[in-house]
Amino acid sequence: MTGAVTWEAAAFFFGVVFVAGAGVAGFLIWVYRLVVGLRRDQRVDVVKLEELVRERDTVAQLERERAKLVEEGLRKMITDQAQHVAETYATKEGVQVGLGRVEKSIDRLSEQVGNAVDRLSNRLDRFMEPTAPAPPARRPRGG
Repeated sequence: MTGAVTWEAAAFFFGVVFVAGAGVAGFLIWVYRLVVGLRRDQRVDVVKLEELVRERDTVAQLERERAKLVEEGLRKMITDQAQHVAETYATKEGVQVGLGRVEKSIDRLSEQVGNAVDRLSNRLDRFMEPTAPAPPARRPRGG
């Protein structure tokens, strides 16, 4: 690209940067919430295990209970993640339909821009055409 940068190009660039930054920020927030949730679940598990130690007296019983707690926690995390994925992520077909709409819109927009440029070019051509000088005015003869 040569020449000066237009406001439209600058606005588009900053818009793309903003959307990309928002996507990254959203991903990082999601990861942070996931990690904090895991820590919270682990604290609850520790409290439950301490209660079990007081109630149970055999090591084997404690291990079975701990394994059940871990399994329940993992099952809950998997079902929560599966539900999150089902609610959040798009299907391949949905993405293709959306992209098809965007492509059609871009094609229509480029066609409209092309037509506008052609009309403007025609107007400029007509404006720049040399015009023939007006014929001199005739004076009536006679006298």
